[in-house]
Amino acid sequence: MSHPFKVSTSAYIQDDCPMQYRSDEDGVELILGSWRDGFELAFTTRSLANLIELATHALQHRNPDQRDPVTLANLTPVPSRSTANSPE
Repeated sequence: MSHPFKVSTSAYIQDDCPMQYRSDEDGVELILGSWRDGFELAFTTRSLANLIELATHALQHRNPDQRDPVTLANLTPVPSRSTANSPE
C-alpha cells in the first residue's frame, strides 16, 4: 500500500462555541464544544506553537480574495510591535 490511511474533516466554528483545553507533559488537547460530544485536537508543544503562529498570521493578513493556502514555510514575516515603528 503506497498511501497510509488518512482522515480529512472540516468544521465551522461559530463565535459562541465553547472552547477548553487540557495539558500534560506530552502536549495540549483543545476541545471545541462540550467535553462529552466536542471535537478534540491533540498537539505537541511545537505543533501547537505552529498553529498559533499560522492563526496569528491569518488574523493579521485576512484577504477575502485569497484562494491558495498559506503554509508556515511561506508566511510573510509579521513585524513585532517593538520593531514595527522603528527606523531601518
